[in-house]
Formats: sequence, C-alpha cells, structure tokens
Amino acid sequence: MKRMVSLIIVFVIVLLLYFFNFTNLNLMLKVQGFEVENFEYNDNYQTLELDASSLNKLTSFLNLEVVNKNEISDRVIIEGYSNKLKDYVVINGRKVNIQLSIFDNKIIMGYPLINGSFWFWKIN
Repeated sequence: MKRMVSLIIVFVIVLLLYFFNFTNLNLMLKVQGFEVENFEYNDNYQTLELDASSLNKLTSFLNLEVVNKNEISDRVIIEGYSNKLKDYVVINGRKVNIQLSIFDNKIIMGYPLINGSFWFWKIN
C-alpha cells in the first residue's frame, strides 16, 4: 500500500513539473482578458488567432521586443522576443519567441514561431 501511495505521489509530482514547465500561451492570454480563437498546439509550437485591435495591448503585456518587421503583400510580419516566455529560437543571432502575422483585422500569433505557413493558416 505504501508503495502504491509513493508511486502516485511521484506521478503527481512529475505531472506538476510538466505543467509548470509548459507555457500555455492560450491560457496565459485568456487570463489577461484577450479574446483568443483557433488555438492549435503541434510539436511544441502554439498558434492562435486574435483581433488586430488588441495589438498594442498584446505587445505591452508580453513586453515584446521587435526583432524584425516586414510587409509582404497585405500582411505585416513581426518577429519578436518576450522575456515572459521561456522557449525561443535564434534567428540571425537574436532570440525570437513570438511571430505575428497581421492582416484583415486579425493577428495570427505563433510561439515560438507560426507552425507551417502563416500565409495559408485558415481564419474562420
């Protein structure tokens, strides 16, 4: 019986460590009052959709340092780094952990990058 209780305690501790180590961007933003739509999680990449009117609030909340900004056709692509998020990739020698694609009053946001093509990501 003691062995079973010990195994359960170890299992619970491992689960807690996993959840404390995992950054759920969707939950983090919803707690702050953001209207998050179309959340996807694939292979350590998180992608979600926000209304573009929340861009200033979003960049302020994340304390986002813009690393790169480009305009491609009807989209603005921003790559940045937030010290509030632990994972990142290195692009041109700089840390990046947020990628934004802004178009048609929508923001597609990826952490640490948009998984797949931001051009073809579906908006409902």
